Amino acid sequence: MLPAASQPVFARRLPSDAEVKALEQRLNYNFNNTWGLKLALVHPSYGELNNARLTWLGDAVLGAAVSDLLYQALPDATIAGLHDHRMAIVRRKACAAAARKLGLDRLLVVGKGYEGAEPTMAMLAGERCRRHCFEAVWGAIYEDAGFQLGPMKKVYAALFPLGLLPPAQLA
Repeated sequence: MLPAASQPVFARRLPSDAEVKALEQRLNYNFNNTWGLKLALVHPSYGELNNARLTWLGDAVLGAAVSDLLYQALPDATIAGLHDHRMAIVRRKACAAAARKLGLDRLLVVGKGYEGAEPTMAMLAGERCRRHCFEAVWGAIYEDAGFQLGPMKKVYAALFPLGLLPPAQLA
């Protein structure tokens, strides 16, 4: 369990074990140690222990995983085509929408800096915050899987089949 914040979390609490288990089920990935997943849900406003490092890691490995999946799925695509597809998939809006799909904004723990607003309003509704949480979850999966991309790619491909929409729909 995460330690209490130095400043109270406004009407927010850490996700329960049941909520974490439900998220694992939505991800179709069982963590060896759920600490990383719990940490991925803690916004930097909460305090010293937060998801910032996992967000950084997740951003990098998500790009690598999506690149690998696209490279294999589109053997005849040009570099420009691969680039455009990858950027459409990992862009801010797409990651924020994926975070909503997974229900991450309902589990995100924030600190006192966001008091006075409802948890579902400005901050939690913001694309940047959802995107960072989404990236942190992928960082947590990557770390939990022993820093191997294979399990992460499998989870991502099952959750978000590339579907390879026509470029006009990817923008």
